[in-house]
Amino acid sequence: MITEPGRPVAVFPLRAMWCCAAAQAEAALGNLAAARDWAARAVESADAVALSGQRAYAELALAAGHTDDPDATAEHHLRAADLFAAARLVPAEARARLSLGHRLADAHRLSDAALAIGQAKRLADASGAVHLAHLAVNAQRRIGGNRPRPGPSTLSDQEHRIAHLVARGRTNRAVAAELFISVKTVEGHLTRIFRKFRVTSRSALTAALRIPEAP
Repeated sequence: MITEPGRPVAVFPLRAMWCCAAAQAEAALGNLAAARDWAARAVESADAVALSGQRAYAELALAAGHTDDPDATAEHHLRAADLFAAARLVPAEARARLSLGHRLADAHRLSDAALAIGQAKRLADASGAVHLAHLAVNAQRRIGGNRPRPGPSTLSDQEHRIAHLVARGRTNRAVAAELFISVKTVEGHLTRIFRKFRVTSRSALTAALRIPEAP
């Protein structure tokens, strides 16, 4: 047992994990005030034992207490994942990164979400966590389904103008002259346009835009 000014504090190595479970249960019931109270206890317990794994559970408890703020929740999940990694608790890190992916998706940060879920999948595969890997695959499918499909709706106004001029047979120099921009700027825009349409040639872009090629 260790003491703090005014009161004794019992040290239990796994107490932060238990407090985390309680915080998550309260959050699931919508009791954020109670979840935050348990999170505070988790932090206190983790500080007492100074173990990376228990600090990670404290971060997850803090995340549970901030489910009304996707960005804050994502930040706590990221810290938890990094702490689990430091403790070499691979399955726990995989779960934390999968949860991080979900929270990033809630915050509409789909690219970051896909990256986190991909990391979770690799960790789950490496540790033989088959069910967790399956959950990660399902999450990847959901994230993929929420991404904008390639097409005109993903282009900026300038990219839209350049794409249509190129599809109608204009050279980069002609596009630059018509839009009063440099050839290098046109080339940069065209690279992004090709990437967004997932094409590698002007003719493929023309086909994607469904514009008849210039004779």
